[in-house]
Amino acid sequence: MFHVVHGVQVVHGDLTPNVLLNDERRAVLTDFGLSSMFVDQGYSYLQRSCAQPGAIRYTAPELLNPNTSIQPDTRSDVYSFGCLTLQVLSGYEPWADIKHERYIIFKVAVGATPQRPDNNQISNAHWHLIELCFTPLDATLPRPSTGEILIFFENELQSEGIT
Repeated sequence: MFHVVHGVQVVHGDLTPNVLLNDERRAVLTDFGLSSMFVDQGYSYLQRSCAQPGAIRYTAPELLNPNTSIQPDTRSDVYSFGCLTLQVLSGYEPWADIKHERYIIFKVAVGATPQRPDNNQISNAHWHLIELCFTPLDATLPRPSTGEILIFFENELQSEGIT
């Protein structure tokens, strides 16, 4: 889904539960209001329409830091994908235990990430992938690429006999 978006050099910039299923039961991204192009190719309708991050619960920590001018990129989309995966697999939105989003910003500022829900619905392999999506930008190992995430899920489907 977002691997395709990155393949045509678009950063979504606000990946949240704005994913719909089409008639073929394929995931389709919506709400490209904060999207941007990797390079200027004359598509002005895909330029960022807002300087503010999208939904705080899904926003990468580097985009919440008021002391930086980092723009959304594929790495921030990967962080948001981790949040979306957490919600899809657990049924709980990221930071479900926090009512007011301003407290999320405080937690993110000290390096906290969304926690694994206690309901054990997320397998260890899936949780490991989600944690990799939450990797800080200054970590030794980078966040996984969209291609690596796609390979992970293809392998998961093959091991389940679903292809």
